[in-house]
Amino acid sequence: MGAAIMEHVALGRDVRVLLIGRGNKSAVRTSQALFELIGYVPTEAEFGGVRDREFQWSVSTLGAARVLPTWADRLDENAFTAGAVAAIIKKFVPAGSDLKTLTKHGDEYHSDHVACHDAVASLHASGWTTLAPRYYVLAKRKQVAVSSGLRVIKEGVSTPVSDVNQKPYKFENVSQVRWGVGYKSVKSFFAAQSADPFSYRVVE
Repeated sequence: MGAAIMEHVALGRDVRVLLIGRGNKSAVRTSQALFELIGYVPTEAEFGGVRDREFQWSVSTLGAARVLPTWADRLDENAFTAGAVAAIIKKFVPAGSDLKTLTKHGDEYHSDHVACHDAVASLHASGWTTLAPRYYVLAKRKQVAVSSGLRVIKEGVSTPVSDVNQKPYKFENVSQVRWGVGYKSVKSFFAAQSADPFSYRVVE
């Protein structure tokens, strides 16, 4: 969604990116690649803190405002529910906001992403916001969404994602406690976004 975020920022809108999860349950935490880099297995809290810094740096490159609730206010990774996500959104986002998240269609497999989709849909259905949500599909899954009959609209044509935007998730520097966790998690998604640096909104 990076290109779309930058597009809205360029239009002068108040764009906020809310972090829902703690980032604590990724398999990268106990992976051989991370162990070889830092020499030990970090605690969930330490690992989540490194991921928080990646998030903060990344959102800064997009020009948006970062909304980073406390660890206690967020959810364990791989354990989201739509109700819990909706409660966090209502606590940290102004009522009536224009909500955007990933679509649960187009081969989306991550249960946390599905929960975010359903939370946003429920907030609109309940009248918490009258603005219809915008749902996006990853560049890697764009064709799957099209093939399944969904209409996909390209956004961020003048604000494509660049290496600068991806750097926070790739950068490794042990002395700075930068571990490149995001890239270690989903390298193929980063490669697909580099090859196709735009955002794709799905009309459900």
